[in-house]
Amino acid sequence: HQFSPEQIKGVRKEVVRLLRPEGILAIVEMDKKPSPFGPPVSSRLSPEDLKQFFRLPAMAARQAGEYFYLQCFCNAGGSVPALPGT
Repeated sequence: HQFSPEQIKGVRKEVVRLLRPEGILAIVEMDKKPSPFGPPVSSRLSPEDLKQFFRLPAMAARQAGEYFYLQCFCNAGGSVPALPGT
């Protein structure tokens, strides 16, 4: 989804409100590179963009197919568990 700056603030606030302690937020996003489908590259988010957006401890991003990646965040107060298989 593409969010306006005001919507971004609301999404971040809701994630913090709803994510329980030790909870994990998983996001699948399109790579920030050209592909035969999807939104313009300029409106896609990199893993670094997502980290700035959510400001939660982040796990390592994992490739999820040819054009997508998975980025997980943990509401763990600084403790970041590893993704299975890493």
